[in-house]
Amino acid sequence: MAFPLLLADPVVEQDGRQYLRASDGGLHPLLDGAGLQFERFVQGWTPSLLYAGLPPFLVLEFRNLDGLRVAWLLDARLRRLGDCIEDLDADQVDALSEAVVPVLRRIARDVLMLAIPLLSREAQAFASINQALRRQLVDLAAADALLAPGIVSVADMAETMWPDEAAPPAGEPLSRAHLEAGLSVPFEDRVLAATTDGMLRYPSPIDGRPLRCQGSLYLDDFRIAYRYADISAGLAFYVVASDHRFRAIAVYLPALDLLVVPDAWTRHLLGTYFAPGVQQLLLVHAANEAADLVPYLARGAQRVASVLRGTPGTHLGHQLWNELSGIEHLLDRHPGPLLPEWIVPGPCRAIELWGATDRVFPELRHHVRRDFTHGREVRPYLYREGVCAVRLTGECVSEKLRRRLQRLARNDAGYPAARAMAAESRRRGAPVIVLGLRVENRTLVDLGDFMAEAIAMIAQRWPGATVVIDGHNSWDANSAAGTIQSHGEWLAATPPLLVERGIAAGLREAAAGLDIAIVDTLGATLQHSLAWTQLCDGFLSIWGASLAKYRWACNKPGLVLTSRANLLGRDDLHIYDAPRTIERPSRLLFIDPDAVEDDAGAPRLVAVSSAENDPHFANFRVDHPRVLAQFGVLVEALMNTTNNASGRVTS
Repeated sequence: MAFPLLLADPVVEQDGRQYLRASDGGLHPLLDGAGLQFERFVQGWTPSLLYAGLPPFLVLEFRNLDGLRVAWLLDARLRRLGDCIEDLDADQVDALSEAVVPVLRRIARDVLMLAIPLLSREAQAFASINQALRRQLVDLAAADALLAPGIVSVADMAETMWPDEAAPPAGEPLSRAHLEAGLSVPFEDRVLAATTDGMLRYPSPIDGRPLRCQGSLYLDDFRIAYRYADISAGLAFYVVASDHRFRAIAVYLPALDLLVVPDAWTRHLLGTYFAPGVQQLLLVHAANEAADLVPYLARGAQRVASVLRGTPGTHLGHQLWNELSGIEHLLDRHPGPLLPEWIVPGPCRAIELWGATDRVFPELRHHVRRDFTHGREVRPYLYREGVCAVRLTGECVSEKLRRRLQRLARNDAGYPAARAMAAESRRRGAPVIVLGLRVENRTLVDLGDFMAEAIAMIAQRWPGATVVIDGHNSWDANSAAGTIQSHGEWLAATPPLLVERGIAAGLREAAAGLDIAIVDTLGATLQHSLAWTQLCDGFLSIWGASLAKYRWACNKPGLVLTSRANLLGRDDLHIYDAPRTIERPSRLLFIDPDAVEDDAGAPRLVAVSSAENDPHFANFRVDHPRVLAQFGVLVEALMNTTNNASGRVTS
């Protein structure tokens, strides 16, 4: 018996029994798992579709009055095997996987490899299966459908390259020079160029001609692949981009099973961000999204939109360092008339941590889109509206960007009272000091005791001082759900903010009777924390995202504590004081490594699994008198400087 590839209304009831219609019009009994013919179905569910593209298996779909869809998997005898892959035995799963592989290979050829993608009859039929089962089938067989591509560093290529000794379709070799030129241009430069006509361009790897991007395969808000085609050569290729500072980390040529990377580091990033492999991820995407993806690519993307990172990838530090600095950098370079649209992929207050994007940058009024309730809504919008997604990023926080953030913070309702309180301390010749708490990991084993000693020292040396206890802030100070979460915070048995508040309560108790004012910004809005940070003379804190506030946003001097492993071996230790990451940095000191002892066995509130054995995440102990003496010298020096003595807010 034979069935058409796709058949609507496939079931016929006759004499109280259920039959499937075959291509020749014949009727064949539909059997249950025991081999008995079905007499009726569950009330409210109607057979709506039969898919026969996975011989010897058939997929029979049902729909209810609410439009919900489910499916049965049938064998060659038309016997029901189950509702999903989990219902099959091991041999049946293997056989089903083998049946799916040819379908995926056809989709790979038609959607990923052809210079002009097409939606074949087979792909359209496969796309008709309900999404849940289709995704299961794709995940089952995707690893076997395409070969893992060879990976070559562009510097290791010959001047011209015939992959696998076979020429590309039109007989032209790949050019190392053109591949190198394409990979060397910062991604933000391509976005700047796109503000003139809305088109993202990239050189052909064959002759260097600038090619217009057909569209972006939007995997998520951190990973995007850009499709280009050299029509004359019949060659489609993908510029694969990711990382916190968004950049091209590979060129993928699927017809040649080849990945070209800029260097060894980007090859590492490729394996980290695109596991289990670029070819598999793009195939899964093409197979699942073909019905929307192919028309989008065939039309060609018409404009560019930059997508902010949404939850759970939202990060206080990276949003300022990379995303906001990227916007500032673009605006500072006099872009063309077609500014990108900025997409906020979910509830805006939980994503725009530093304030509404168009309040930080009034130039972007009418350029920010906030009507998405969830990140999963972004991809359909891009494909429907012909938008090419990018992530516009940078890597240096400028003075101008700092001033923008500080201006917003000075609008905080508590700023006037804070300023008056700071002025009173200075009238008495005493400083305003921020103490930054960190409790997740990579912190002091005895954090509370150390900070209590710091407060006692400040009170003794500078009576009348104001000490600000800072830590986790919120985008909604009236809701526990509004807390700005740190990396991996969901792993904590106790929310870090609650732990910080417990420490703060102990510090208040320890400071009772001292001639010192204690201010607590824990759980307050980020703008309130920034208001106090602007007014402070300096800070004492643990290395981590808090320095995004104290350094990148406010450029305040301070002393940083961290582990010996970090002090001696952390590659990014100086991101908060290096001129390449912060314009005109103020003074920043680190404690002496000899004053630190790492304690790898100390429990961590947030034990990030990927860093379980990483010494850079270990907690540590310090020589309290030695470190506090170093801090005292710093504060004394700060009190003697003109800017801080006058209480002026500086950038």
